[in-house]
Amino acid sequence: MSDFQVTLSNCDREPIHILGKIQSHGFLIVLDKNTLVSSYSDNVYTFIPNLSKNLIGLTLTYLESFIGVTYQPHFLKNLIGASNDKPSFEKSNPVPVEIGGNNYFLIISRSSDYFLLEFEEGVSIFELGIQHVLGLSIARILAHKNVSKLLDQAASEVKDIIAFDRVMIYQFMEDGHGMVVAEARNSELESWLGLHYPASDIPQQARALYKLNLTRLIADVYATTSSIVTSEGNSSALDLTNAQLRAVSPVHIQYLKNMGVASSFSISIICDGELWGLIACHNYSARFIDFKSREYAKLIGQILSSALQYRSEENDQHEVDALRFKVENLGKVLLGKQDILSALSGDLESLAEVVSSTGLLLAAGDKSCRLGITPKIEFEEILLEWLFENVNTDVFCHTNLSKLLPEAIPFKDIASGIMFCLISKERKECIIWFRPEQIQEVNWAGDPNKKLSDHIDPMVQISPRVSFEVWKQSITGISKDWKKEEISSVNFLKQEIISAVGLKAGAVKEMKNWNPLVTVSPMI
Repeated sequence: MSDFQVTLSNCDREPIHILGKIQSHGFLIVLDKNTLVSSYSDNVYTFIPNLSKNLIGLTLTYLESFIGVTYQPHFLKNLIGASNDKPSFEKSNPVPVEIGGNNYFLIISRSSDYFLLEFEEGVSIFELGIQHVLGLSIARILAHKNVSKLLDQAASEVKDIIAFDRVMIYQFMEDGHGMVVAEARNSELESWLGLHYPASDIPQQARALYKLNLTRLIADVYATTSSIVTSEGNSSALDLTNAQLRAVSPVHIQYLKNMGVASSFSISIICDGELWGLIACHNYSARFIDFKSREYAKLIGQILSSALQYRSEENDQHEVDALRFKVENLGKVLLGKQDILSALSGDLESLAEVVSSTGLLLAAGDKSCRLGITPKIEFEEILLEWLFENVNTDVFCHTNLSKLLPEAIPFKDIASGIMFCLISKERKECIIWFRPEQIQEVNWAGDPNKKLSDHIDPMVQISPRVSFEVWKQSITGISKDWKKEEISSVNFLKQEIISAVGLKAGAVKEMKNWNPLVTVSPMI
C-alpha cells in the first residue's frame, strides 16, 4: 500500500479487505483448492523457526509434521474436506493445536477458492469459569426492559469479560454519524457518554465488513504488520474479508493513535439485518483477546441485538396500535357524514392526533382551516403552491423545510418539520401537520470537519481530529424526526379517506356548502 495517496475523500475508497498484510500476533497460511500452500505471512518463521524457507506449493502433510501429535495423521486434510464442500467452519473453529510446545487456536475460513488457516495464541487470559459468568451476564442484560438500562448493563458486562479500560455502545444515527449511548469505563477516564462522531470516522466499506465479521480485534496499534508472501507472478490480491488477523487500515491506525488508544475491540450490533451500532472497546495499552473469549463477547452482542430488536418492535407496535385506533375512529366520523372535508374540519382535534405535531392545516382550494400553531396565511399559500408542484407522492414528510424552500426560513420556529397528505391534486385538497425546529446543542468529539495537516507525511494527521476535545455545535432549523409509525398512520388515514369516498360516490367535490372554521388555537 506504499502507493496509496491520502486525500480528503479516500477513506470511503480504501481497499481495507485487501491490504496484503496481517496483524503480527498470529500467522497465516493459505491453501489453494488442491490444499497446497499458495501464500503465507512472512512472520510464520517467528512462530515455527524450522520451516522450509519457501512454503509455496508444499502439502498439508508437511505442515502437519510441525503440529503436536495429539491429532491423527492428515487431520487437517480431513478437517478441511477433500471435496472442498464445506461452506463454513464455524462449528469446528477454533481447533486447539500445539506447535513447538506452545498452544494455539487454529481458525479456518474461506476466501473464494482458498482456505485461510490462521494460528493465534490459544491460552485464555480469563478464568475457567467464563461460561458461567457469561450466563449470568446475559441474564442480567435481559432483565432490563428499559432500552437505556439494557445498553448500560451490556456495556458493563462486556467490560467485566474482556477487562478493557473503556467499553462504549455506539449507535449509528439516520444520517450516518454515531453517538455514544452507553459506556462503562475505568474511574480515572473522562466520560464520552453523549458524544457524537462524524460518519466519516467509520466509512461505508468498514461498515460493510462489520456486518460480515461480528468482532474485530486490534491487539496493538504500534505493532509492525506482517506481509503476505505469494508465488511469483501471482498478482491477484488475497481477499482477507473473513480473516481474524486482517491488518488494519493505516488511516484507522493513525486515528486510534491520535486518540491515545493502543488496542481496540469491537462487537457488531445487528438489528433487522442492518448495522445498528457497535460495542466499541478501547484499551490504553496493548491487549490480546483469544478467539474463544472474543466468541463469548460476540454472543453478548448477538443477545443484545436480539433484545434491542424485540424491544424496538414491541414499542413500535404499541405506537402503531395507538395511532391506528385514532385513525379508525376518525374513519368512522368520515363514514357518518356525506361530505368528507366537512367531516375532517369538524373534528380537527382528532385529525391533529394522527401524528404528533404542534400545528395543523386543512386546505381545499381557496378555503382552509387550521388548529394550533401554524405559519402566516401568506406563507401557507407559497407552501401549498410548492407542494402541489413538486411533491409527487400522496404522503411526504421532511424535517428541514427551509432547506427545500428558502421562504420557510422565517417560520422555522413553527414549520421546520412538515407532514403532507394529499387528498386531491386537481382540487388542491390536502392536510399538513407542522413541527417547530428542535434546537440542539450537539457535543462532537472534536471538530467534525476533516482537515489534512501540512505535515510532510499526511498519514500522521489524516484523522478528522488530532484533538478530541469536545466541540459544541448548535443545530437549528431541524424538527424532531417523523417516525415510520407516524408515516404509516398518515398512509392509513389516506386509505380511510379513499375508502370513505368510494362508499359515497362523488362525495369529495367542490365545497359549495363547506363553512370552514378559520381558527388558531393551542393544541393539547
